[in-house]
Amino acid sequence: MLCIRPEHFRRAGEGDGAVTALGQATVSNSAFFGTHYRCHLAPNGAPDISIVAHMPQSTVVAEGQVLTLAVNVGDIVALPLKQA
Repeated sequence: MLCIRPEHFRRAGEGDGAVTALGQATVSNSAFFGTHYRCHLAPNGAPDISIVAHMPQSTVVAEGQVLTLAVNVGDIVALPLKQA
């Protein structure tokens, strides 16, 4: 299982170092929190899932907008799955 903290999501083209693209997602809603925009995103490949992302202040986001998401490789954490 891969875990990515909400503040580590970026739009493709933003970020430092090695970045990996995660695909496109549609903004279902967003709110400005002073230091970031909290966005609820529906991945285009899995629209029934909701991702919460804290996008930087400099990111322009609007409801219905399609973003290409990325994350710095070093910010991805792999967790083992528990066997039942």
